[in-house]
Amino acid sequence: MKPEEQFEALWNDYLEGELEPGGMVELNALLAAHPALQQRAADLFQTHRLLGFSLQDPESQAEPFVQATLSHLPRAADAFVEEVMHRVTAPPPARHRGRGRIATWPLAAAAALGAAAMLILGVVLLGPRETTIARVTGLSGPVQWTGDGGRLMEHVEIGTALGGGTLETLASDGWLELAFNDGSRVTVSGRSMLTIADFGQKVLRLRGGNLSADVEPQPRDKPMRIITPSAEAEVLGTQLDLAADAFSTRLTVNEGLVRITRLADGRVQEVPPNYEVVAALEQATAFEALPRRAFSTSWRGSLPEDASCGTWLAYPGGLRAEPLLWKETPEDDPVLLYLTAIRAWSGDTPPPLLGEHTQVRVRGRLAAPRDVVFGLTTHHRKGGFAGKYTTSRLLGTDAEPGDLFEVDLPIEDFKPRKPRFPGSPVGLELVDWWGLTVHEDVGLEIVSVELRSVEP
Repeated sequence: MKPEEQFEALWNDYLEGELEPGGMVELNALLAAHPALQQRAADLFQTHRLLGFSLQDPESQAEPFVQATLSHLPRAADAFVEEVMHRVTAPPPARHRGRGRIATWPLAAAAALGAAAMLILGVVLLGPRETTIARVTGLSGPVQWTGDGGRLMEHVEIGTALGGGTLETLASDGWLELAFNDGSRVTVSGRSMLTIADFGQKVLRLRGGNLSADVEPQPRDKPMRIITPSAEAEVLGTQLDLAADAFSTRLTVNEGLVRITRLADGRVQEVPPNYEVVAALEQATAFEALPRRAFSTSWRGSLPEDASCGTWLAYPGGLRAEPLLWKETPEDDPVLLYLTAIRAWSGDTPPPLLGEHTQVRVRGRLAAPRDVVFGLTTHHRKGGFAGKYTTSRLLGTDAEPGDLFEVDLPIEDFKPRKPRFPGSPVGLELVDWWGLTVHEDVGLEIVSVELRSVEP
């Protein structure tokens, strides 16, 4: 296809708002390689879209369109945006309102918007390099990053610079730590999806998973915003832990003060240190900041409600492992895992604490004998991501395929996945649990997981 024909197809999709991220990258490269097409794009943008809207109905159509279009401009262009918006949205001068006069306001608006289109072409499609707002300072497991313009990066490593975009940690035993330019640090662990942006104010959107943040003091009028499916937290400078799924959010504040809004009804709570709150989509549920409850030394996962990875089989009843490709580092060859995971947090139960006499009892099924890896995600008692710990057992050797196995795992058998983690999980809060097999599907199903305190 000739460049002109390729441009026409891509540009028409762009004008109609139907251009996919991959098409935007293709259009960007095409315009960069053919300067003549840049002028063609500007002409089409002005006549086909901007001028058309202005002439049809300037007061009701122009402003929303311009607002949407100019939202693509960087914050550095604020002064230009304000000037264009002043010209477009100001009422037409009285001398052009009389009968028999030709109104020139739509044409002036179109000219101003045409200039905006040219600037958009310069700073968005062909624009400056993506601004770094954070760097990766620690990670383990498969991670995927989608940056501005749909740029996909699967080889994230320590030191990788990130701009605005979406980060996914793809495994229950994975984690990633980010350091923002001002020194604020955020860690996501387990299967989490986090979108970050910073246009003079940090905005984080946690669509699911576990997040721990150490936030440096922020401007009072521009707090860090952390948004989940059910809540929005405003943070001026604090240490907090936050866990979210599609239905509820649990916020624990360890230092500082956090203002949280429940999105279902707009109610607000201010959460001081050593307090917690649960914000759920259901308005009938309690929404009140309460002193952090005493830790529990026992816990039993509620299935299937607390499952974060795996497929629930109603009969015979069990959480079936799901396949996942794992890479410890970008240089490693991928390893096929079959994984199950269960959250240890719930709105109506105290957080479980791992003691020196803690034992993890697991019941499940295997279709064939296999080594099974078991793991724990932990937080410090005073808040903050602490680390991941694992142990393994050869199971199924003395049972018929499909028979239940039961294994007791002493807490001292769990070892840190990284040297930076504390040497033992004793004294840490349990955030989630996982079990997996490697390379081959042997029908791993988890029926129950519980913590027990067993005195010697």
